[in-house]
Amino acid sequence: MNILSVLITVGAAFLVALSTVLLKKCAHRLTLWNWFRDGLFVLGLFLYGLGNILFIFVLRNNELSVVFPLTSVQYVFATVMAHAHLKEKITRTLLVGICFIIVGSALVLIR
Repeated sequence: MNILSVLITVGAAFLVALSTVLLKKCAHRLTLWNWFRDGLFVLGLFLYGLGNILFIFVLRNNELSVVFPLTSVQYVFATVMAHAHLKEKITRTLLVGICFIIVGSALVLIR
C-alpha cells in the first residue's frame, strides 16, 4: 500500500468519524419527519458518504485485507472528537484499546 493510499484511507476514516460525531450531536432532536431539514444531520450523512467513496477508490488498487483493518483508526478519531466536542470521558481501559488499534494498524501496514 503506497503512502497516498494510506493518507486517503486515514483521511476517509477521519471523515467517517467526524460524521459520526455530527450525527450524535443532532440525534436528540431528530424525528421521523424533520431529519431531512436538519443541517447537521445532512452534513453528517454527506461526510459519511464521502468517506466511504474515498474508501472505494482506495480499494480499487489495494487489498481489502490491508485497507479494512486500517480503517479502524476511525475509532481513535471518534473517541478523541467525542472527548473534545461531546465531553465524553476517556478511561484508562479505552486508552489501552486505542493504543492496541494504533499498533494493530501499524502492523498491518508493515506486513
